[in-house]
Amino acid sequence: MPALRLLGRKWLAASDDLVFPSIFELLFRFVWLVLIALVVEVLYPVTWQCQSEGWQGGSFVRLYLCGTLALQAALMMLLAALAQQSARGTITDVDQRRLVSPLLLIK
Repeated sequence: MPALRLLGRKWLAASDDLVFPSIFELLFRFVWLVLIALVVEVLYPVTWQCQSEGWQGGSFVRLYLCGTLALQAALMMLLAALAQQSARGTITDVDQRRLVSPLLLIK
């Protein structure tokens, strides 16, 4: 189980150690995505009634809600790819898990 090389250092974790943490975080982010989607469903129409100077109709709130949804969805796809790549090969077969380091850097 060779150490994970990331940012020019060897870490105490290996690239095959990230399967279950990624799955756990994926489930946590799915619940978070559902909750944010419910908030968007309830509050998005209400933001058009906001009166503010500059931007019309609570644009910052809409931008925040939609941005949070987009970030959660992107992170969920990234975590699914990380779990899939981390589960490949045997313990010593690091060539099959060569995409784990770039995925961690993107995350």
